[in-house]
Amino acid sequence: MDIEIVEAEIGKVVEIEETIHMWQMPFVMGKDYDQLYTYLKSADCESDEAPYARYVGIDIAAETSQGFFGMLIDMIFKKWHFFAGVPVAKELEGEKRIKPAFVEKQKYIQTMHKGPYHKVGETYKAIYKWSQEQQLELGDQSIEFYLNDPRETEKKDLETRVMVQVKP
Repeated sequence: MDIEIVEAEIGKVVEIEETIHMWQMPFVMGKDYDQLYTYLKSADCESDEAPYARYVGIDIAAETSQGFFGMLIDMIFKKWHFFAGVPVAKELEGEKRIKPAFVEKQKYIQTMHKGPYHKVGETYKAIYKWSQEQQLELGDQSIEFYLNDPRETEKKDLETRVMVQVKP
């Protein structure tokens, strides 16, 4: 697994904010992306960029150090705060739950996760371990870019670019 430090500005985006349980994510995220792409079409704005989920308020150290039962409890009871979004080339006004935003330039630890989404925790563990070896302190945000469509791609072939914020 290649892990690197990058500085990236996601730039102009449209997003839908959510706070939900992990077990709700597949349904809710699918609905959110459908709404976002329907909105982009109605706004005559296409995006060549991959859709993403921008997780906020997370503690990577705590999340990656818990055992099986901790993860199971989190899956059932913990609510995750995130933004389902799509980068866009032009500024848009948004509508209803779809809000325009600008994701500023930040430093991230980045790597690729290949395989099913439910195993992305292994990638976060590798990022956390690498950050400790490099003596880097992680921020409380991560972004997952979904590089192929789970409706058209076998789970084993899914590709997700994972970026975890580094504290300045």
